[in-house]
Amino acid sequence: MKSFLLCSIFFTVTACAHTTTFTNAKAISHGSDQPNSLCEKFNLTNNEALEFFKKSKEVDGIAIHNEYDYLPCYVKGTISLSHDKTTKTCEFTIRAGGTAELTCPNEEAKFYACKKCDDLLRDKP
Repeated sequence: MKSFLLCSIFFTVTACAHTTTFTNAKAISHGSDQPNSLCEKFNLTNNEALEFFKKSKEVDGIAIHNEYDYLPCYVKGTISLSHDKTTKTCEFTIRAGGTAELTCPNEEAKFYACKKCDDLLRDKP
């Protein structure tokens, strides 16, 4: 009986698991909250912006504040987010410190962070 119950719980949780898929990233602009030469070279291609979200994880504001650097350099754009068989276009701001804010229609903003994105975020020649 115990193994049946455990299997039932496992399959229920697995069947209810939701995945979010990111596609069609478009980096539209880049800049800085504090214009200076530090941010002149910070930019991302569409593929790099998409890769950022694929490597990142959703976090709360406390994690953003405590675990990541806030840098004034940013890239803004749009990205498609698919979840529960629906797709919507959302706006993003990716910052050079490895954080992002994602705003989707009729939803509160979500925060994402990536500790494995240095290759995407560092200065390029």
